[in-house]
Amino acid sequence: PRAGSFQYADGTTLRVTGFGSEVRNTDLQPEFGEFGHVLRIHVLQGKGIAFVEYKDKDDATDAMEALDGKKVLGCTLSVSAAGPPPDPRTRT
Repeated sequence: PRAGSFQYADGTTLRVTGFGSEVRNTDLQPEFGEFGHVLRIHVLQGKGIAFVEYKDKDDATDAMEALDGKKVLGCTLSVSAAGPPPDPRTRT
């Protein structure tokens, strides 16, 4: 799925950073799946950034509070609510 298909407005998508470049979405699924129904995980390979989209905002909030600053796979994660990506049409 394209990144543009993620829902950003309703607070269900989290931005996750701080993990190694070899981490895959299958590594993150068990950690984030504990908190509720994960619709999709998109890892930007080699950048150490992932987006995790939940079905429910409450689950996303719980995951963010529990996993922000937590050690996962030997790395300390930073988890925040994801804002929409910059629109390429509005670049100056």
